[in-house]
Amino acid sequence: MTMSFDTALSGVNAASTDLSVIGNNVANSNTVGFKFSRAEFADLYTATLKTASSAQAGAGVKVTDIAQQFTQGTATTTNNNMDLAISGGAFFRVTDKNSLNPLYTRDGAFHLNNTNYIVNAQGQYLSSTGQAPILVDQGDYPASATATVSAAMNLNAAEVAPVATSSVNLTNLRLNAQDPVPPAFPFSTTNANSYNFKNSTTIYDTAGIPHSVTMYFAKANDAQDGLTWSPPNAWDTHVVIDGHEVYPGAAGIGTAPGRIVFAPAVNAADNLVSGAPCVCQSTIPWSLAYEYGVGSAPLNFSLNGVVNGATQSSITLDTKQALPGNPFPAPSGTDALGSPFYPVGSLPSDTDPSSYSAAFDLPKLITDSNGVAHTAHLYFVSNGLSTNSWTLHTLVDEVNSSGLVVGAQEVFPNGTTTPAQISVDSQGIFSTQPASFQYTLLNPGGGASALNFSIPELNNNGDISPTITQDGNAGTTWVTPANGKLPSTNPPTYDYTTSTTIYDSQGNPQLASLYFVKTGINTWDVHTFVGSAPNAQELTNSNNTKGVSLTFNTNGALIGTVPAPVPPYTSGQFTLVGPVTANGTSAINAQSNPVTFTMDLSKSTQFGSPYSVSSLTQDGCSSGQITGINIGTDGSVMSTFSNGKTRNNGQVALVDFPSVQGLTPVGNTEWAQSTASGAPIPATGSTVQAGALEGSNVDLTAQLVKMIVSQRNFQSNAQVISAVDTLLQTIVNLR
Repeated sequence: MTMSFDTALSGVNAASTDLSVIGNNVANSNTVGFKFSRAEFADLYTATLKTASSAQAGAGVKVTDIAQQFTQGTATTTNNNMDLAISGGAFFRVTDKNSLNPLYTRDGAFHLNNTNYIVNAQGQYLSSTGQAPILVDQGDYPASATATVSAAMNLNAAEVAPVATSSVNLTNLRLNAQDPVPPAFPFSTTNANSYNFKNSTTIYDTAGIPHSVTMYFAKANDAQDGLTWSPPNAWDTHVVIDGHEVYPGAAGIGTAPGRIVFAPAVNAADNLVSGAPCVCQSTIPWSLAYEYGVGSAPLNFSLNGVVNGATQSSITLDTKQALPGNPFPAPSGTDALGSPFYPVGSLPSDTDPSSYSAAFDLPKLITDSNGVAHTAHLYFVSNGLSTNSWTLHTLVDEVNSSGLVVGAQEVFPNGTTTPAQISVDSQGIFSTQPASFQYTLLNPGGGASALNFSIPELNNNGDISPTITQDGNAGTTWVTPANGKLPSTNPPTYDYTTSTTIYDSQGNPQLASLYFVKTGINTWDVHTFVGSAPNAQELTNSNNTKGVSLTFNTNGALIGTVPAPVPPYTSGQFTLVGPVTANGTSAINAQSNPVTFTMDLSKSTQFGSPYSVSSLTQDGCSSGQITGINIGTDGSVMSTFSNGKTRNNGQVALVDFPSVQGLTPVGNTEWAQSTASGAPIPATGSTVQAGALEGSNVDLTAQLVKMIVSQRNFQSNAQVISAVDTLLQTIVNLR
């Protein structure tokens, strides 16, 4: 009977323990990071194994374990970025200030203490992956000079390489043969009475630098060069470049202005046409070619198309030319498309100058779809003295895949299969057949598209107002800035430009501008300026020269730079250095170190698509003040600063255990390592959510139901004790 009391009493004790566990769960249903527990039970038998039988009554119940359940709690967002919640099976590691006495918790309610360490409410320090307390450095972010500028862009392969001015055409310029009085004063640019009239234009040298050219025309008062025509119809042509008069011939050789001499127009019978305008017969010297030394390369150009009262332009033909001595040679071969073709060295001007009356190369080169320039050769074959007419053979260069000239193809005006015809009437007026010279070169070579061009103004009845134009491709020409001025956009002096902000050694922002100009087949120059106009300064490369040349292969990939990269840099990377003052400081900011950085264009391409910049970055910055603290999902504690930079203060340590059930609870929602839990190991698959806290995993409804069940168990065992007591009382009363 006594055994019955013990059995029921064990049930009362077990139910009481269960109620205590449930009560603790309910009490901590709002505790951050709390993990609920459950009581686990086992039955009791007093018999040994040898004496036990199936008829043996049990001896009661015992509590075998109070097991905590480490299931995930619900994360709730907060307004505190230092609150942390773990997703996955891991723990925060907290220690004392000396990184000793580590404990483990799921409670992520942290804050900064007065020394800028991350701590919890108990003053314990949050550990980093290196097991040291995490210190959030709130000092200013120091200024950092730009070390690397990286750009990825596409330079349009269809761009045209620029050229310098090669000639100046004075279209329809009329020199009045009846101008009554030659100037009475020696020529002077400051004395309007020393010339009859003037015209001005702008030309460009090989560097693309513009120069002002003014042409002064003064009617001469005597016949020159053995000509005795009356009136003499001679004009002196004074050419002034940038305020300096230049003379025909090589620089420093010519000493006198050019002279243009006109003869009266004659009819087919060689009779003077009364009242007819004079036709330019000759110039002294013939070409009026000028050379003017500017910088490292002389400036060469010529004056063409001067007429006296007539309306032709650009090309002057002598109506008294004789028939050529030999027939105009036929093409000696065909090109890849079967068109008439003159291989290199077999042009009429190379083989038989007696087969034509006059030859001209158009000064304006014709550019194909690959950006390769082609020369058009014009051969005029006189049809005889009495007809005043010519046959015009037009030959255009073809190139190979490298852009080198391999010969010339004869082309005919569109819609025809024969050369053009030109004639001049008794008034010196051109007429042509066909009226408009429009041409198509089907095979320019090098894989380029068909080339369309025209020869204008051979039939132009313009007025007496002169117009002056300068040739050169419609692309752009690089102009070296003078006195700190940036490259010009009017006229354009580069193909493309882009810019970014870099920083000097003091963190001062500086504008860095890149200017790209195509210089040839698959080659570009890039010039880099730092600073704002008008004080921008161009940076130099490792060879102490300005500009870097980029070379692309036929697939559009960047394959090299000039100068070549200096190790450890690779293709497309080069060093740029800004100018310095006499005392060695930066000329851009005299208080800072010289601007020096690596330009990385290795990801740039040259495809036949529009210019575009996909990325342009640099790694410098100004100084900045802390603006916030962000904690990433990997636990990285990053300070953010007003200059856009971040600083990594460490990474929150997340640890796991071989057996979390073996952890020893020590209060404050913390656990200690035990032999049963095993040593901590780095957690895998767990992440951190900043600005959130993990709530208790207690299911309050389930706990209340369990409480009712435990209460009934307690009551039932108490009833057993009462029943046994009644039986004992009955036995006592038998006496």
